[in-house]
Amino acid sequence: NRAVTEEDFERLAKSASNYIARAKCLIENNKLKIIIIPKGEEDKPTPSLRLVKTVESHLLNYTLNLILPGSIVVQGPSYKEISVTAEVVPESMDIAIPLEKDILKKLKEFLHPLTGGPEKNGWEFGRSVHISDIYALLEGIKGVDHLNELLLNDKDEDVGIEKIQTVCSGEHSITMRFEG
Repeated sequence: NRAVTEEDFERLAKSASNYIARAKCLIENNKLKIIIIPKGEEDKPTPSLRLVKTVESHLLNYTLNLILPGSIVVQGPSYKEISVTAEVVPESMDIAIPLEKDILKKLKEFLHPLTGGPEKNGWEFGRSVHISDIYALLEGIKGVDHLNELLLNDKDEDVGIEKIQTVCSGEHSITMRFEG
């Protein structure tokens, strides 16, 4: 029950409270940086100051005596917003409005840091968002014939995520285009 490795610190951080959904440990500037994400349905779950202090205290109780209190930094996550711009061709003009709402809902769900992602178990810290994942998501929605354009954060390429960041939903712009 002592923390030695980064994985130990992540495990112990999660065990500090039932409210913690995910933890990441890194060594930065000779300090242990523990990033925690609390359980929550909001777009950007952020830990309270009380939860941060609870985790700090818990970790200090289970670390080797060589680690000084100032050497452990517990903080909330850094989020990278992903904004999707898409031009969608619906199968029929009749479904355009409900289809747009469905697309926005599915994007928000897919980009949720804790419950989104391709496997629906959240986004790991540092995992990039691949444009192919968004294509698959959108083209898999009933009523979408195809996409004419797809941009992630105004670019037609994957979005790289730093190792201390995780994904969250940004502002999306869906345009319906009728062909034929």
